[in-house]
Amino acid sequence: MSLKHLREGLCVAVAAALFSQAGSAALVSYSENFEGLNAADPGALGAAGWRIFGNVFTGGGLFKFGYGVFAAPNGGPGFSAIASGEGGPAQGNQYINIYSDYNCCGAGTTNEGHFNGTDLVESNVFQEFTIDGTADAGLWTFTFDVKAPSSNGCDAPAAGTPQATCMAFIKTLNPAAGFATTNFITFDSSNVSNAAWSTHSLQINVDGTLAGQLLQIGFTSTSSNFQNTGVYYDNLVFSNVVPVPAAAWLFASALGLLAGVRRRLAS
Repeated sequence: MSLKHLREGLCVAVAAALFSQAGSAALVSYSENFEGLNAADPGALGAAGWRIFGNVFTGGGLFKFGYGVFAAPNGGPGFSAIASGEGGPAQGNQYINIYSDYNCCGAGTTNEGHFNGTDLVESNVFQEFTIDGTADAGLWTFTFDVKAPSSNGCDAPAAGTPQATCMAFIKTLNPAAGFATTNFITFDSSNVSNAAWSTHSLQINVDGTLAGQLLQIGFTSTSSNFQNTGVYYDNLVFSNVVPVPAAAWLFASALGLLAGVRRRLAS
């Protein structure tokens, strides 16, 4: 095939790709301050799109099993609850409390998770999106306020046990590779102040290599033997701060391919 014909074919391919992307699902900006959610409704967080997933490991870190994905609960002994009473002027009345799944995983017959005293329970609470590698290209930022509870926070481990680990995260998962984790960008919330709120951000650069993958923003804790894990979060914002237009991204990709063909033809 001549370089002219290849160039013409690439132009058609770029145009077709631009047309096909128009109907694809893409990342969307997201914000939540929890003020509009009904704190008395056990399904309020699930109805707002929050999901949970749990993993259990041996005390030595070997994977045992996972469970989920389920709608996030509002209250109870596992994962998440709308909380109030410790917000500052910027937080208003309500925010989210993230903690371990203390239901995991049954006393007596199963005797796993928190109930055997040595297993590590990883509890995840998140919002999930699908990446369109062209329409979504750019630098995305996840910003949040955070504070430890005045008592029973992640910074207060049970006597004689290692401190629990609590984090905010941006994560990407590849469904084509068994949902392998391809990015895991974290902020360690284990020792944040229990006296004052602070604001923090995480960033991820989204490009064509992540097309079709899942992106999660959320919070996680890993603990054992009913350790304290509570962390408060509020004023969540996820947005594309430096977008790259889809046409520009595709055009740059086409130019890169053409440059590679020229080098091969010249050699």
